[in-house]
Amino acid sequence: MFNEEEYKNTTKKLEVKFKRTEDDLLTSWQISDFISQLTKHYYKNELMNTISLALKHGISPKNIIIFNESFEINNSYQNIGLLDLTKSADVKTFYHLLDPISMFPDEEITKIRLTFAYFRGINELLYHYQFSRLDKNNLIKYYTNVKNGLPYNEVIEDIESLAFEIVKETAIDERNKENFRKATKELTSKTIASFVSFEKDKPSLDILMESIEENDFTNFKNTTYQKLEIDYFNDFFTKFESLKRPIIGIYSPENKKVQILCDSFINKTKHDPSKFLDLKSISHNSPYEAIFHIGLTIVVPLITILSVSVNSRQLLEESTTSAQEREEAEARIEKTIQELQPATEIEEIKAVDEIPQDYIRNKMKENYNQNTQKFIEPVEKYGFANHRIEVRVFDTSSK
Repeated sequence: MFNEEEYKNTTKKLEVKFKRTEDDLLTSWQISDFISQLTKHYYKNELMNTISLALKHGISPKNIIIFNESFEINNSYQNIGLLDLTKSADVKTFYHLLDPISMFPDEEITKIRLTFAYFRGINELLYHYQFSRLDKNNLIKYYTNVKNGLPYNEVIEDIESLAFEIVKETAIDERNKENFRKATKELTSKTIASFVSFEKDKPSLDILMESIEENDFTNFKNTTYQKLEIDYFNDFFTKFESLKRPIIGIYSPENKKVQILCDSFINKTKHDPSKFLDLKSISHNSPYEAIFHIGLTIVVPLITILSVSVNSRQLLEESTTSAQEREEAEARIEKTIQELQPATEIEEIKAVDEIPQDYIRNKMKENYNQNTQKFIEPVEKYGFANHRIEVRVFDTSSK
């Protein structure tokens, strides 16, 4: 299994001080939004650095998965971490994270996703027609059947048969019974057809994945492969961009385990202050000042903010500042940037540039750059992108 802590610097953090130049007040909603936006994009930054580390150190893209919904900030997620799919409780946790999508198309993960989605769909139909639902303790059986190579249609038909048995034993309203049977048959056909379509595409997908691994882009000139890329290779990155708080895991088919990345952000029992954006203070006096501690990996967006502050000549636009004060502020910012540069050389930050496959590296860098810009946006929006920014690196182990 991939152990992210082996490659991360957990002893150093950044202390960041933002101070507005404007005297107008911010509402409590604006302050909350400012902190929320920084936290969200900091978490995504951590995820991308961790994914990049995993890819750099040999984890196959087909084993990196994203789930279909954001984690809820008020849920404790006590079972999140290393999920053992030989245990019923962990299989149920995996099921509740919803519909895993792999970075590269993978047959086993596709079967698991379709099987669990079908199970969920059947339970929704049972609930709709007022019947007892399937016992989630059966999920481990269906995962095991998929894992052991049972023909996919047999896995689905087994779930269907169990649902029909429940209806047979409890149905009173014959109309409900018939409507349920019809809806279930439609869901069964649709689910099996989805996997048959995947099987049909799989030989071409294998060719495309092999060419990507070899950094050969010849096949992308072919319209058939272009369509396959759209259908199978964009979902992971599109989902990552659209979700506020994505959950990413590494699936180990050999060990039947799933390692949730950056799980200390999700599992409240694993809360690690060294990983979070820690708001130390926020002054409501005018102008506003916010001081927080944050992980070292956000150093690149912060350097970008500092650089923009200098290069856009914003300092010269502050009419109440003397020429000497502006020169001193500019010199201080440039010195801060120089002091932060060594932090950009740590492995977890450089990893995105060291992903072996050109295709994935370009995809990751595109998402990374978009997220960097989105981290910067609230700083600019709320008037904190100016010469008053202060950033320093400190060592948490010395405290």
